[in-house]
Amino acid sequence: LSDTLGLPFPKLDTKPLSPQEVFKKELYNLTREITNNLSTAAVKDYAISRGWNINLLKEFNIGCISNYTQLLDSFKSRYSDKALKTVGFISKYATGVSFFAEKRIIFTIHDSWGRPIGFTARLLDYSSGDPRKYINSAASPIFKKRNILYNMHRARKALQRDESKILYLVEGQADALTLYAYGIKSVLAISGSAFTNEHMQEIKQFDLVVGCLDADLGGNRATRKLYSTYYKDTGKDLYLMMLPDGMDPDDFVRKEGIEKFL
Repeated sequence: LSDTLGLPFPKLDTKPLSPQEVFKKELYNLTREITNNLSTAAVKDYAISRGWNINLLKEFNIGCISNYTQLLDSFKSRYSDKALKTVGFISKYATGVSFFAEKRIIFTIHDSWGRPIGFTARLLDYSSGDPRKYINSAASPIFKKRNILYNMHRARKALQRDESKILYLVEGQADALTLYAYGIKSVLAISGSAFTNEHMQEIKQFDLVVGCLDADLGGNRATRKLYSTYYKDTGKDLYLMMLPDGMDPDDFVRKEGIEKFL
């Protein structure tokens, strides 16, 4: 809050931080600063084609780094190479290129309290021949995919604000964004990782969970695991929304509309 409001923070008598705590603090500062430098300009056309307006991009901290070289010089003077490689702002390979410098749309991943902790980068141009459609920040002391569900801090606010405690659980970040754009605020994305016990603990606070994963082979397998894990842990049924073959929630809502989805 001090940083956000531009107010001086008082000096407190605290114990010296351990090297790991110092590194965690550096990672938090770096991810926040990257997030603050994401521009929506270069990804505007792509976002509009998906039905995401500029306000949505800003709310979710989505964009790209338009001044990569300049920002890298600034970061190198203030952050360690270890932190920059961990977040992915520089490649861990000597001849590699950072995904922040490529033609990708960057999705910020926040923890359940809303702090930026990592990034997912999606190709904008498939004609480049790069087989890596998605690239994620590496696991770090502040970012472990098995603990994270995309959009959790906003879903929590919706849970506190609304009488309805329905949660929609989807597979990809694009699915979560589209449902959110159409008014479904209590939506979480597993983000392509396996559903874990840590994820289970995060969603137990919701009264009714609707699983709506991709209608393909991988999505069907994930749905079975999701259902069995949820039922075993809670003793409650997980409601399942079965989409037409080959579709995901993003496709369905944009083609058929939100009312038919609901």
